[in-house]
Amino acid sequence: MFAKISKKVNCRRLWVLVVAICAVAGVPLLRATSEQPAAAQIQERIEALLSDESRVRDETVWAIMGDREDTVRKLIDLVDPANAEKYSDETRSAAAFLLGEFRAREAVPVLSKALRNPPGSWFSSDISPYSQSIFGALAKIGRPAMIKNVEGSDDELLRKRSLGVLSHTLGGKRRTLELLAKLQARAKDEKKIERIKAAIKYTQEHFKENQEPLY
Repeated sequence: MFAKISKKVNCRRLWVLVVAICAVAGVPLLRATSEQPAAAQIQERIEALLSDESRVRDETVWAIMGDREDTVRKLIDLVDPANAEKYSDETRSAAAFLLGEFRAREAVPVLSKALRNPPGSWFSSDISPYSQSIFGALAKIGRPAMIKNVEGSDDELLRKRSLGVLSHTLGGKRRTLELLAKLQARAKDEKKIERIKAAIKYTQEHFKENQEPLY
C-alpha cells in the first residue's frame, strides 16, 4: 500500500518537474515567436521605403507615423498624473523617458502637469536610466513648452521647475537670463511681465553657469 502511495507521489513529482521544465524552456520560444512578427514587419516596411513607387513609400510612411502616434498616445496615458494611482512610478518614469526619446511634442501638456509632482525622486540617480525622466523628456522635446509655462502658469512651483528645464537645455544661467530678457522685452501682458521678472530674479539667485547647451 505504502509502495503504491510512494509510486503515485513520485509520479506526481516527476510530472510537475516535466511541466516546469517545459514552461521554462518555452519562455525563450514564446519571446522569439513574439519578436519574429515585429522584426518581419519592420523589415517589410524598410523594404517598402526602398520601392520605386511613390504610393508605396507614402503609405509606408503614414503607417509608421500611425504606429508612433498610437504608441505616444498610450505612453501619455501612462504618464498622466490623473492615472498616477493606476501605474507604478517605475512604469510612468519609463514611459516619460520614451516620450523624451521620441521628442513627442504632443506629450508636453501632460509632462508639464507631471513636472510639478514627478514620479519617483526629483533628484538624479546613476542607478536608473529613467531618473528625472519628466525633466529629461521636457528638456529633449524643447524649450517652447517651458517658455509657455514660465510666462503663463499661475503655479509657482511649475514655473520654477520649468526654469530648471530651460537652464538645463540652454546651458546655464547666462543663456537663461538672455532668453528671459528677450521674453520681457516682447511681453505686453502685465501678469506675464511679472512672472518673467520673478523668473529673472529666481535665475539670478539659484542658477549656476555651465559651458554649453546640453541638447
